[in-house]
Order: sequence, then structure tokens, then C-alpha cells
Amino acid sequence: MPSLRWYMKRLSLMPPAEVLYRARISARQWLGWPRLRFDGHQPPIQKFLRVNGQDVHRRVTGRRGVRFFALTPRVSIPQAISRDGALAVADDLLAHRFTFFDLEREPFGDVIRWNYNYKDHKVCPLLYAPRIDYRDERLVGDVKYVWELNRHQHLVPLAKAYVLTGDERYAREVVHQILSWMQQCPYMMGINWTTPEQAALRIISWIWAFEWIRSAACVTEAFVEQFLHSLYQHVEFITQHYSRFSSANNHLICEATGVFVATVYFPELKNADRWRAASQRILIAEALRQNHDDGMNREQAMAYHCLVLEYLLLAGLLGEQNGFRFPTAYWRRLEKMMEVVAAFMDCRGRLPHFGDDDNGAVIVLGEPPQSRARSILATGAALFGRDDFRALAPEFDERTFWLLGVSTVGGASTSTPAAHRSSRAFSSGYYVMRSGTTADDEIVAIFDCAPLGYAPLAAHGHADALSLVLTVAGREILIDPGTYAYHSRQHWRTYFRGTSAHNTIRIDEQDQSVMAGNFMWSHKAEAIPEVWESSPHYDRVSGYHTGYLRLSDPVCHRREIFFDKENRRFHVVDTIEARGEHLIEQFFHFAESCRLRREGQEWIVENDGVEVRFHLDEQLDVTLTIGRETPPLGWRSQRLGHKQPSPTLVGRVRGGGSHRFITTISIEKLPLA
Repeated sequence: MPSLRWYMKRLSLMPPAEVLYRARISARQWLGWPRLRFDGHQPPIQKFLRVNGQDVHRRVTGRRGVRFFALTPRVSIPQAISRDGALAVADDLLAHRFTFFDLEREPFGDVIRWNYNYKDHKVCPLLYAPRIDYRDERLVGDVKYVWELNRHQHLVPLAKAYVLTGDERYAREVVHQILSWMQQCPYMMGINWTTPEQAALRIISWIWAFEWIRSAACVTEAFVEQFLHSLYQHVEFITQHYSRFSSANNHLICEATGVFVATVYFPELKNADRWRAASQRILIAEALRQNHDDGMNREQAMAYHCLVLEYLLLAGLLGEQNGFRFPTAYWRRLEKMMEVVAAFMDCRGRLPHFGDDDNGAVIVLGEPPQSRARSILATGAALFGRDDFRALAPEFDERTFWLLGVSTVGGASTSTPAAHRSSRAFSSGYYVMRSGTTADDEIVAIFDCAPLGYAPLAAHGHADALSLVLTVAGREILIDPGTYAYHSRQHWRTYFRGTSAHNTIRIDEQDQSVMAGNFMWSHKAEAIPEVWESSPHYDRVSGYHTGYLRLSDPVCHRREIFFDKENRRFHVVDTIEARGEHLIEQFFHFAESCRLRREGQEWIVENDGVEVRFHLDEQLDVTLTIGRETPPLGWRSQRLGHKQPSPTLVGRVRGGGSHRFITTISIEKLPLA
């Protein structure tokens, strides 16, 4: 539960207009409570629709005049879609076995309890939603486990199984779960009405699933009426609680996407035109505001970069299909965002885990395993006619098929992927150094000299200034260890966000930036790039950050990296400028699949046929740590709630004045070399 200090810091980051906005919301919530208590029954259909009630079922199940991506009765489902895989997922869901975060095919019982935390075994109270503090673990446990279930993204695989088989069991399960949710979660009651973001994600899931099952016999007139009423409540709730001002990050884009999808697909909703127009204005403005000109999302987190791109893509495609055009600048920014994905992706379709990652998705349209990055590029190849994207994602992509239709998917390009043969600098502070012409000799290193996160909160940023990640021939060598926790496991949340969990230098056991809460920082290190040079033979980059200038004896950390492409060698020079004595720690985190052995001051790192030699500076006392609990060190998390031990090298020295450390990283062996 947040402390008074947290509230004071949070308030200090709000402009006066935001304080007034939040005060108005609070007043509306408390004035609305008596009305909710006495008006619990479903109102007449005219209260939430602007059409004759007798025509509603026919209009809604027919959906003439509304196009919804590639989902038309005439669409031919390609053989590349794995029927067996889709049905295996759907059959698990029929049996109420769920897989998300660290839960694997977890049985949720005959009756799903939507206000229950299946991870922490806590019943969330059915109170008026504004009275519930979802951050209070004592009350609700880790709220992410409740919200993930209640996003209802699992309804889409169920509905897809109905499309693939015509088996009414899958459609009936979708209808049954939506009805049971509405019964257990009345409007503005309980944990599932505490944030507009979760309501928006539920809207998207409901509408996509409905589009797939609308012809089923179980989609009755009574169900349609209840469904539309709840959708209206969802949209009204979001429009009254948009995340504005300091909270206007990816949440606002999510909320506007939910409203836009609902009002385009169901123009029968009362106020639909006004809500749709407002949500589209938000999407257009935020697409430009929340993403740098070079395409990088300002959250400085790759997972959120992809998430925001998927929101904007979903809304833009649906709008264009139905006559609600988005400007050229909007589409150009989306294309630039895809260029970031192309530049950062390695030959195995992986992206580095910079910043927070809660495994969030807008919609689930294919079965794992699949590369999110390649899926995005497959869509971009079809949408923008980009052969370079197609070269990086030549395989059939199911998500792209459902978004754009079968005629735009597939067909490998013969062009060479430019993003994979050249280095690149981004004005947002990332520097991608590359060499190699094939997957077997590809080297990708990314230097992070970027802002902490999206101002003023930098909610999803990590204290990782001047960190470096490295993959060789698709094998991960130096990694960003990930996220692991959001609202719970406080000491782990702190560790994975902190400087010691990244491939950079820490001073006096303090983080570069100072945390003021799980999604807030009180002091933010500023990373400042200095030099970028790139040629076919070498790359050179340098920068410094201001994070430790706050110390009583100010310290400046400057890092320069020289990549000798011909000899496949990196020279990393860390300069520490100070006057007094300090403890200096240099961290290198390796993938869990790496095996390390020591030869004097050198460490040999092996991973699936790749061998890399690390020579750390002889001034440092170097130790290897794998999976230490207290204090945490040597861990990796690739999905929320799940972590595994991974090797971490730490070089330490205590001394006064300035220091200079030289690390040499040599790629000694490539696969089959």
C-alpha cells in the first residue's frame, strides 16, 4: 500500500490541471455511488442504444456495413494455420486450464471466479471500485494475476476454434464466460472496474470473439442485449476516466483504442459518434507525442514499444476499413516504429528486454511459439510494401493474416535485409552495432544511451544507462535480465529495475536513478551521447550519464565502445571521474544458456557453438554469481512471475580519484567455424 511519502511525490509530478481533473473524477465517483446502489437493474434498451430494440439482434449478428479486418464470411483460411495447435489451446480453455505468467495449465475449477486471485488464493472484495486499493497485496494479492484473467484474451482462441470447426461448444463457452463475468462483476463493483486500461483490453477481446461467434445459435437476443449494455458501460467508464496528464502513457493509447474499436464496430451505441471522434483524436495525437521522431517509443521499453505499435495498428486498420481515415503522419510514425523493431531484432527474431515487460498483448491471434518482432514486420511488409521487412519475416504469419487477409501474406523476398547488414544510430539514444552477412556470423550489439523513460514518471524505465547487450549468431551472450515483478515482490521489483541488474557500472551500491515507487523515480539520470562513428570496418560510440552527480562527491561515468568488425572484437572503456573514494562495480549479465570458465583474468563464455572471450580490467576483483537470493544477483526473467538463475560477472574495486577500466570482448568461435 503506498505511503504518505509516495502520495506526496506522486502529487509533485502532477500539474495543477491534473489535480483538478482527478478531483472532478473523484467527485463524480462518489456522487455516482448512491445511484449505483439503487439503479442496479438493466435499463431499457433505449438508454444505451440509438436504434429500435426489435432490430438489434438482426443488426448486430448481421453486421452489414461494418468491416472487421479480414474476418468476413468469404475469407479462406489457409492451411498454414495450425488447426491442431489452435484446438489444443481451446480445449484447455474449455476445461478451464489457464496458462499465463508462471501459471502453466492451471485448473481454475468448474466455475471461474472473476474476483479471485488464483495465484495468491485471495478473494477480492466486491466493493465500490473507487474504494479498492489494487496496490494493496494484503487485500488482493498480486493484482496482475486478477487482471490478466479478466482481460478475457483467452476468449479469442475459443472463438477461433469455433471458426475452424463450427463446434458450438466453443461459442457457448465464450457466451457463458461473458455472462458469468457480467453477473459476478456488476458495473463499478470490484477489482475489475478499478482501471480504464483493463476495461479497454476486455472490450477488444469481447468484440473480436463476438465477431467470430456472432452466427452461433447461442448468440441469442437476450445475450446480445446484455452484451451491448455492458459494452456501453465499459466505454462510458473509460471516457470518464481517461489517463490524462502525467499518467498519459501507453494506458491512454490502450483506452482510446478500446473506445475506438467499440464505437466503430457498434455504431448503434448511444454517444458512439462523439466517443469515436474523441478517441481517434487521442490516438492521432498520442501516436506522435509518445514516440520519438525516429520511431522509438518514449517509454524506453521494447515490450511497450511493440504493445503501443499494436494498439495503433489495430485502431488505424479498423478505421481505414470503415471510412475513418488516419493522417499520413500517423502511418509514417507506425512505419518508423517498425523500423526500430527491424534494427533491434536478431536473426532468431528476438528483441532485447530493455525496460519493463509484463508480457502484455493487445490480442492473441496465433499459438506460441512465435516471434512478436517477426509478426510485426510481416504485417509491415504487407501494409507498407517493405521488402526489407519481408526479408526479415518471410514466413507465413497468422496474426498478419487475420489483420490484413490472405492475399497480403507470404512470399519471401529475395532482397537482403538492410537492417541486418548495417549499424544504426537512433536519435532516441540507442546505437545498434552490426556485422555479418548470414545468421551464422551475425553480431549484434546495442548500446543504451537513452532517457530513463517517458516523462514525468518514467514508469517503465530501468536504471540501465550505458548498458550493452550482445548476441552472436543468434545466441544470446550479454542480456538485459528482464522484469519479473510489477506490483508485488517488492525487493525483486527493485532489483530488476536497478543498476546492478544491467551491464553497466554502479557506484557505492546506489542506483543511477532513485526509485520513488514501483512506477516512479524521484531522481532521473540523464544519458548524454557524445560520439557516433560507423563504417564497414568499425563502429565507435560514447556517452555519459549524470546519475551520480547527485552524490556528495559527484561521480561521472563515461563509456566508449569501439567495435572492430574485421576482427570481431569490442573494446569497452569505462571512465569514472571523481575526487573522493568510492566503491565501483562493473556488471556483465549472461544468458542462462551460457557456460563460463576462468582463465586468469579472462573468462571464456560458451553458448551453443559460440565462444566469446572477456578480458576484464586487471584493477578489478572479479567474481561469478549465479542465482543469489540475498541480495539478489544473477537472475533472468523472460516472463512475469518467473525467474531463473543466470551467470553474472561483477568486477569490484574501491579507490579514490578517477579510474579507467578497459574490457575486451572477442568473438573467438562461431557455429561450424
